[in-house]
Amino acid sequence: MGQKTGRRRLKGLSKAAEAAVLKREVFGRLKLVRWLKILRELARYDEAGDLQRARLKKTAVVSGVALVPLGILLAFLAGEEEPWFVSAVLGAAMLTAAILLIYCLVRNKRLTNLDLANDFRKVLIPFLTAIREDVPSKDKIKLKLDLAGPTDSKAIRKGAPTHRDGKKIQETVYSDSWCHLEASLVTGSRITLDISNLYTRRKVTSKNPRGKYKLKVKWKKLVVARAGMSPDMERYAFDPVAVERKAGEGELKLKKRVEGPSAALKMKRKFKSAGSPPSESIQPKEILGMFLRLESLMRPVSTGGQNT
Repeated sequence: MGQKTGRRRLKGLSKAAEAAVLKREVFGRLKLVRWLKILRELARYDEAGDLQRARLKKTAVVSGVALVPLGILLAFLAGEEEPWFVSAVLGAAMLTAAILLIYCLVRNKRLTNLDLANDFRKVLIPFLTAIREDVPSKDKIKLKLDLAGPTDSKAIRKGAPTHRDGKKIQETVYSDSWCHLEASLVTGSRITLDISNLYTRRKVTSKNPRGKYKLKVKWKKLVVARAGMSPDMERYAFDPVAVERKAGEGELKLKKRVEGPSAALKMKRKFKSAGSPPSESIQPKEILGMFLRLESLMRPVSTGGQNT
């Protein structure tokens, strides 16, 4: 979509929010207060867009349904000796319904092209709000967001159609690594957060006894969240006994990084939904719980350099 069209539709947004909508991505280093301002502005825009698209769809359905009886009635009266204005009124009503239908479809398509995936509204904003007091006000947070959702460019596997029990089935898998965050805490620790979605779309085409084809679309969504924490090595270190115990439970993976040791938890959530891509995701409180578990594994470093 051209820049001119986008700017006309995005009137009222700040430059940063407008650029994020047009590119459907966010990237940079800003203070937490600034990030929250931009993301909340994007959330208001996206909520209004979702509401408008829902209204357009309803109007399109009503207009499309109205065209059928109006057309039948107009055809029936064509051979009758009815006043000319009756046919004129019916014709005008059909024309109005057709124009309204086309307008709704075109408008909905344009809004869809600039629609943002809802995960950042449901997951990231509440999470950033919750850790606001734990992040130094002068520090900048690195944030990289992909807000486009499961687009064609993210398809990693598209299977050939298969036929089973008279049905044609086709599956497409999309990989959407939509969130990467890096931030420092007031304790001196650094945290990282990565969230990715794996969508599986299954299209099933079947034929009923009357010869009509029916299409069903089903989605599955796998959400993977990875939380990492690097402590201030002069003040804290991970307790090796506690880390080993958690690792034995299958909850923890210890990784080596340039900054020093970093423990990372991996959490998976599965969701199933039909129709549009499912919007469910991991809950902010679950992400907070991952970081709290990581923090619970740290112990203060004694003056002698040994763990207490």
